[in-house]
Amino acid sequence: MWKPSVFVTECMDKPNVTETVRKTGLVESLRIFEEPPQRAPAQPAPSVIPADQVIELSATALDSYLTCPLSYRFSRVVKIPVPMHHSQVFGVAVHEALKAYHLCRREGRKFSADDLLEAFKNAWRSEGFVSREHEDKRFSEGKKLLKEYFKKEEQSPSKPALVEEDFRITMNQVRLRGRWDRVDMSESGSAIIDYKTGEVKDQKDADKKARDSAQLSLYAVAFEGRFGKMPDRMELHFLKHGIIGTTSPDPKKVDTVLAKVQAAAVGVAQQKFDPTPGYHCRWCPYEKICPAENKGGLHVPSI
Repeated sequence: MWKPSVFVTECMDKPNVTETVRKTGLVESLRIFEEPPQRAPAQPAPSVIPADQVIELSATALDSYLTCPLSYRFSRVVKIPVPMHHSQVFGVAVHEALKAYHLCRREGRKFSADDLLEAFKNAWRSEGFVSREHEDKRFSEGKKLLKEYFKKEEQSPSKPALVEEDFRITMNQVRLRGRWDRVDMSESGSAIIDYKTGEVKDQKDADKKARDSAQLSLYAVAFEGRFGKMPDRMELHFLKHGIIGTTSPDPKKVDTVLAKVQAAAVGVAQQKFDPTPGYHCRWCPYEKICPAENKGGLHVPSI
């Protein structure tokens, strides 16, 4: 069975899902939870992370918990399978194509625009689309943005130093893991580059998203752990309109993000998974079973 690259957990603008992908409907997949199981009485929750426990979080997991702890529980603890969303299919295919291109570019091997489109085609999956017309439209959009990216990149003197590089850092019983899409290191300085397929149309919005990105702050911390210093800049490349949001590491923002990491880790250790209803619920794949949205729906057991 095809499985998305780990890269996807760091690249998409909409909530990502790392569970097993199935084509069955969400409600149908939850029938096994209709009868609540017998379980032992709950133990008191710890006030801190137990000394012998390490909580592992990625940027996506952190965002999931901070957005809604219950959604985090459904995806990361209970691991409820959900269908793949078409935006995820699109993002995976684009990023797998970029990965192939950047690896060749880093190593000085030839890679044509046709090679880029072939890599995109090979990574494409016909899942989650509303209709065949919808799928064809998105496929064409992907080809267009890749062609435009290739043309600009071929004219750039910069070459990636790292491509899809995994990292892990441990701080205070919290292990952060992730993957840099791309890292450039040259005489002009070092840069962490993350590619986005979401909708950003102007420079002001792109720069704001880069400044506010907890993901980029975590990537900067990981960079410092690897290279002994912070990167000179961090960039979000919004591929659809060719806009680049740029920022530099801000110590105060980094400290704020690390405090959120610690708070989320303690919450996971304490099994605090209360729902936090809001605008984000419209993107949540668990809306139909959420007690905040669903009065008397299917039962999901406590873990």
